Amino acid sequence: MEPITQNFVRRLAWLALGISLSVIGSLVLRVWYFQAAGLQPNMAPQVAYYFAPLFIVILVVVAAVVEAVLSKFWFVVSGRAKNIVLGLSYGSCVIALLGASAALVFLLTNPVVVRAAMRRLYRHGPSAV
Repeated sequence: MEPITQNFVRRLAWLALGISLSVIGSLVLRVWYFQAAGLQPNMAPQVAYYFAPLFIVILVVVAAVVEAVLSKFWFVVSGRAKNIVLGLSYGSCVIALLGASAALVFLLTNPVVVRAAMRRLYRHGPSAV
C-alpha cells in the first residue's frame, strides 16, 4: 500500500476502536437507564447488544467516508489518542437510543464539533494546551 492509504487505514483502525468503545458504552448506559427508571419496554434493552456489531460496522463505514472527505478538505487528525476521541464522537450518536433528550449529547459531541475543538485546542501545538 502507498503511505497515504496506509496512514488512512491506521487512522481508521483507531477510529474503529473509539467507535466500538462508544457504542458498547452507550448500550450499557441504555440498559442501566431502563433498569434504574423501572421501565418495562416491549423488548428487553439488552437485545441492543445483539445489534452492536452492526452499529459498529455501519458507523465505521460512515466514519471512513466522512473522514476521507473531511481530511481532504479540512485537516487530517493525527495521533492515536485524537483518533480514538474522534471515534468516540462518531459512536456518540448511539446514545440517542435513550430518547430524544439524549440526542443533545450527540449534537454537542458530533464529529464536526469535536474536530473543530481539536483544531482550536491544537492550533499552536500540544504545548499550548
